[in-house]
Order: sequence, then structure tokens, then C-alpha cells
Amino acid sequence: MEIMKKLMDLVFPPGMECPLCGAETARDNLCRKCRVKMTDRRGFRSCNLCGRFFAEQASAAAGSLCEECRSELPAFFPARSLGPYTGELKEAIYLFKYRGRRSLADGFGQLMAGLFLDHPIFACADVLVPVPLNREKILLRGFNQSAMLAENMGRILNLPVNACLDRIINTTSQSRLTGRVRRENVKGAFVPKTAPGRVNVILVDDILTTGATAGECARVLLEAGANSVGVLTLAAGVREKSVLSS
Repeated sequence: MEIMKKLMDLVFPPGMECPLCGAETARDNLCRKCRVKMTDRRGFRSCNLCGRFFAEQASAAAGSLCEECRSELPAFFPARSLGPYTGELKEAIYLFKYRGRRSLADGFGQLMAGLFLDHPIFACADVLVPVPLNREKILLRGFNQSAMLAENMGRILNLPVNACLDRIINTTSQSRLTGRVRRENVKGAFVPKTAPGRVNVILVDDILTTGATAGECARVLLEAGANSVGVLTLAAGVREKSVLSS
């Protein structure tokens, strides 16, 4: 009987708890309710170019750009994310990156693949390129979260993944830096390991805060020969003091 139970558990895994709410799930992943909450954008609008979010009351008409994108266009176009970096999405990313919950990459990959398919502008994409992590963080964390997301997306979308970027400078953590300082911080941090070719790239990362890292990666990829660079992330930062303008 014990052998039969083990076989049944392999074929039909016993229920696991959702890491966010504790509800039973089919496996060690997020439950349906938390997935819905993670992609809830009510109360927010986003810039049509960089994809960062703004509180609804700080927004103008739909189909507009943020102040930063109007003053200086980023090298990528466009950037999209599952939702604002708040609530359940923020908590899930924390568990994924800092608590070793690598199994969350499966659900994240599914959601990001759906996001890709929801935006026809990405239909011409040829390849997924993960944002490289510095070597110290890979040794500390044991994995590159962006590479895991790209691999899971690639399997679902039948798109190749090309880790053609390398991070040659272990920059100061971006989390406490402002937008302009972030851009200076990552300047020269990335180089192409191999030329991407004349392809349309989707850069994959976990969070787009100011767009400094994505912008520098996109610049390097374009200089190395890529036709275009779009960006897909799990979350994008929330801006409260800026406004969107048509």
C-alpha cells in the first residue's frame, strides 16, 4: 500500500499551500485567487512606452506617456508588466528572489507568456534575452531569476532564449538610487557575449523600476545589431508624483 501511495503521489501530487494565502493548490505554486490579485491593475494607469504605473488620480487620458519618456525616449519599445510592484505581486517576487521559491517561476512564466500574447506588438519577437545578474548575486542567490523566467516563457511560447548579454561590472544595488543616478550606475555594466543578430529581442527581467537597467541593456543589444528591443517584466514601479500626458 505504501508503494502504491508513493506512485499515486508522483502522478497526482498532493495539495500544497499557496505561499501567499495558504490556500491549497495542485502543487507548490500560487493559487488562482492570488494570481488574479497579482495582475489586478484597478486604480492604476501606465505609460504606453515604459509601462510604469501611476495612481489613477495622477493620470490623464489613456494612450499617454510619462514625463520621463517625453523628455528622453528609452532605447526599448515598449515595456509591459503583469502589474504594479505592490501587494501580492511584490510579495510573490520577494519569495521568489530572496526565499528560494524557485517553483514560482513556473506560474510566473505562464502569466508572462499570457502577457506576451495579449500584446500584438510583441508578435514579431524572435528571441528572449534575460537580463544578466552579477556574479556575486548568482553565488549568493544560486540562480538568475530573469533567466528562469525567460526559460519558462520560451517553453510556452516556443521562442529561443539567448543569454547573449554579460554583466562585467558589479554595480551598486539600484534599489535606493534615483532615476538619473541609476542610469549612471549601470552605464558600461553590460556587454554582448555574442552578437544577437538582426533579430527582434524581448528583454526579460523581474522588475522595471526606472527603466535604467532595461535601457542600458537595450542600448547594448541595439549597438550589437538587434533590430528592436521590447521589455517584459513581472512588475513595474509605481510613480505617484508624475503625471501622464497625451
